[in-house]
Amino acid sequence: MMSNSVLGRIIMLALILIFMSIACQAFPSQVRPTTQDVIILPNLAPSSVPTRVCKPQPTKTPTATPNAASLPQISSKSGDIEGGDPELLGLLGDYLNTNNSSITFSPDGKYLADAGTSIKIWDVETQKLSIEMTIPPLYTEGLNMTGVAYSSDGGLLSVSMRYRVDGRDMNHILIWDTQSGELLQDWLQDYAIMVDPRQGEYHRRVNAFAFLPDSTKLAYANRNTIEIRDALTNTLHSSIDLGKEMYATDISIREDGEFIYVFMEWYKYMDFCCNYKWKYRVQIWHINTESFWRDLRFEEVRPFDREMYLVGTRLLDQDNIAGTFTATDLFDDQIQKLPYRLGEKYFNTDASLMFCIHDSVTYSEDRFEIWNTATFRAPFEFKPEFIDDRYSVDDVAFSPDDHLLAIKSDGVISLWNIESKLAP
Repeated sequence: MMSNSVLGRIIMLALILIFMSIACQAFPSQVRPTTQDVIILPNLAPSSVPTRVCKPQPTKTPTATPNAASLPQISSKSGDIEGGDPELLGLLGDYLNTNNSSITFSPDGKYLADAGTSIKIWDVETQKLSIEMTIPPLYTEGLNMTGVAYSSDGGLLSVSMRYRVDGRDMNHILIWDTQSGELLQDWLQDYAIMVDPRQGEYHRRVNAFAFLPDSTKLAYANRNTIEIRDALTNTLHSSIDLGKEMYATDISIREDGEFIYVFMEWYKYMDFCCNYKWKYRVQIWHINTESFWRDLRFEEVRPFDREMYLVGTRLLDQDNIAGTFTATDLFDDQIQKLPYRLGEKYFNTDASLMFCIHDSVTYSEDRFEIWNTATFRAPFEFKPEFIDDRYSVDDVAFSPDDHLLAIKSDGVISLWNIESKLAP
């Protein structure tokens, strides 16, 4: 039988551990990044980027689709925001095409791809449905779209999606011909297998992918590797092993097509109270030689203390303890300060424009802000009338020339002309 003194010591030790856990929650330490650069290919300079003309997109008889007139409950009014809203050009889609949708403009800006319950390509000028591709029936249960991207000539469209089969989530990449609507490829994105001394072996879903410039090759995360495969011939071009320490969450390709940037994450539980820490890492590889060029590692941080994003070749770093937001070019290490804002954020291709959902206590008081990150000036702030307590943003896309803004919400895309608002 346990003595009172031993029992008392056990209780005291438990109380001390609980107190330490609460103290860590209340007073998180401020952390700063440390980087370790490994330069293996110092003489690889960026080459010139050839000009390529986009292929014409398909023009087909549109199916019966609701237009702006059939969606009267969605409108835009200036309200009490100084300067008013940008011009609402129209509304695309219907309330059925949801499933955590993703949208993107074609490289020439003439078309807008909408990946939801089905894959729809809209003509931006006429606001008519150009072509619609259906998802194979096998993948419709628990379907969620995690990304969509055009090839640089606009001839191919790739979609990353997650679905459920036999109680297990699966990730696939589907690739379509945008002219014929033919499904060309169906590739599995298998789970990354992670190994941690404390947690043992565990799995993480991966859905990162990106087309190589001026190419039909697609780089995508599959298990613990980045595979580069030709979307037309299904030929494997190269495979990059990332190891089992972290898993890829984003990929981007530099404009010259020579380097691939892999953004990776990792987290682990720290104690019995389910506190955990997050860690970020960026690896840069030379594509043709599969040579490791640079490795950026960052110290472990507590959740929500720090957020990082990969936008093109720039690493965006938001420190919520210090209240700072920076963008670092990962090739020349130039650092630019960005406007520090809480809330959901979306960027154009070079992070010169930032779309921010300014969070409030209720959805009805939310505001949309668009920031010029070079001048720290918010060109305008607006609140469409259709924001209510049920409203949520699925995705946001800027056109290649930054003149148009598309906002996907609840299956409907609102298309805005922001050119005049961005003028100096």
